[in-house]
Amino acid sequence: MTNEMIDFWDEIYEVSRKPFYDSEELALGSLNKSEYMLVPSNWALDECPIESIGAGMHVYKVPTPTMAAVYALAKEQAKDLKFSDDDQIKWALLRLEAFKSGWFARQKYTMFKPAPNGSVKIMLDDAERISDLIKHAHALCFFLPFMTEYHFRSFGASYNQTTSADYLTKAQDLAAAASLSECLTFMDHDVLHGKVLAWIGVKRPMQVLRNTTAITRVPNPFQIRAFSAPAGQAVISTSIEVINSIKAAGWWDNIKQVGGYDDSTLISVGAEIARNPWKFHLMNHVYGEESPDGDEARQVAEAKKSAIMFAPILQAYASTVLKDTTLGRIKALKKHADANNYLFTRARRLFAKVTKTRGDNISQVISQVFSADAFRIADGSKGAK
Repeated sequence: MTNEMIDFWDEIYEVSRKPFYDSEELALGSLNKSEYMLVPSNWALDECPIESIGAGMHVYKVPTPTMAAVYALAKEQAKDLKFSDDDQIKWALLRLEAFKSGWFARQKYTMFKPAPNGSVKIMLDDAERISDLIKHAHALCFFLPFMTEYHFRSFGASYNQTTSADYLTKAQDLAAAASLSECLTFMDHDVLHGKVLAWIGVKRPMQVLRNTTAITRVPNPFQIRAFSAPAGQAVISTSIEVINSIKAAGWWDNIKQVGGYDDSTLISVGAEIARNPWKFHLMNHVYGEESPDGDEARQVAEAKKSAIMFAPILQAYASTVLKDTTLGRIKALKKHADANNYLFTRARRLFAKVTKTRGDNISQVISQVFSADAFRIADGSKGAK
């Protein structure tokens, strides 16, 4: 059988083994077999413990011949992918840096392959250019995996043709916050964000974020967002953020009293989501997390119902008091607030008044601006006026 026939049947089997609809692949993207992360067949090191990822080679010690083999395999691969000479070096260096940083854990898009002959020489021939690039390559290996995980957790998708514009905007903002902006020009965006380190996936970065030792080595913008809300739960998490702001202003208890609201389920579910956002992600299986059980699912549904009921009030506060903040620009509550425009309008009036009111008069202003009937509209007991 010729090499052309072998390649043809490999392609047939590769397509046929996939399900008709693969939500994980659509959300996270996929790699062609020709793009898999290649590891030398004689690799015998244990996988890097989570707490040691990114700790340095004095902790996770990869032998020099293995490093050279990983580099040579990746460079030959990049050559077969028709990359330019310089991009071949960049592709190989990024994959080597990721490997020796401890990211490899036999992920879906990885495979073993015999190392090319003369691997050490292949790497040494590129030594001068590697020296120019290694600082940025090393930094990218601790930026790109967390960027992928954060975007997938928050928005339910990684880098692809549909998400690329928004993804790159967020990546540039986070890179700037981490003082890594110049690193994002390392390679073409499609290769850098969608190919070269995509094999790492999102589970291993999640494990780093949950490890109290490893997270100290994560760029600060991702440490701050380590437990931010997952896709599908934004209405709950956003509601709690706004409620906390209203509480800080000293108004929430008054509003709850006038409206007869019970926020206990919303608050308790929000706390559970904050403890483990990956469990409550719409695609939690990608992280290796079990789905919420029946009781937890019912509690989540009840919390969403409460959040939707509160939405006109919370959106009114966000769009007035918080209008110049990031939270004030979030749209998770807007459509629910628009569904009860009457209450939303009255709530905006409330916050316009209470921001100018001091002391004991706040309760009186709230009662004057909102009647009990106005609040009951939010739970569907009256029609909107």
